[in-house]
Amino acid sequence: MHAATADAKIQMVDAKVQTMNAKIQTLKGEMHELFTRFQASLGDGNSELGLRNEMHSLRDRFQSVIDGLKEDIGVLKKAVASTPSGDGPSESN
Repeated sequence: MHAATADAKIQMVDAKVQTMNAKIQTLKGEMHELFTRFQASLGDGNSELGLRNEMHSLRDRFQSVIDGLKEDIGVLKKAVASTPSGDGPSESN
């Protein structure tokens, strides 16, 4: 029964890590898109305010992703902490 629980937790952790990676990749894409628009608009004074607004929006999305990742890490820590120690070889022995 402990092995099944451990396997389920491993699958949950794997899924969480994949979700976290997807969030990071999405954020990287948004940052790249903003940088590309910034480079294209250099010297265009009219778009400076728009870029500032987009940068603030990106900062807010970035913070939201970071907060979500912190929550995901907390879930992973709880899963690891609640895994019975008899679930296989332990490095502490």
